[in-house]
Amino acid sequence: MAAAGGEFTGRRSFTFDERVAYHEAGHALASRVCYLPIAGASILFTNGHHGAVWSDDRSDTVETSDIVAELRRLMPGPFEGRDAVAVDLLDCQDHIVSLLAGRESELLFTGQALERHRPRSRRGARPLPS
Repeated sequence: MAAAGGEFTGRRSFTFDERVAYHEAGHALASRVCYLPIAGASILFTNGHHGAVWSDDRSDTVETSDIVAELRRLMPGPFEGRDAVAVDLLDCQDHIVSLLAGRESELLFTGQALERHRPRSRRGARPLPS
């Protein structure tokens, strides 16, 4: 449904749009529950995604790789306290909950997730950089 360059190349069915709507609603609801700012949501294909939820600050887009990088920076070493980074870790936790809520919402309302969420083979997995 999407070309290699991230452009949408076809017509989506009502069923697919409904599943995308459940997915984005899951992100939006979890964000509100976690007190993350929400300005809007859409099921329009944009930037390689079938939908989006955003805050007032369009630069506030959070990607999974951004969270992983931030967590790596924040993780204290052995026997170091976490008090200095506790608020930042809780903020990361809220974003992770919001990211996971999209897929869970699809599962809850439709019984299955969109195909792009199927587990990937570990054979092609790369270890995280040290």
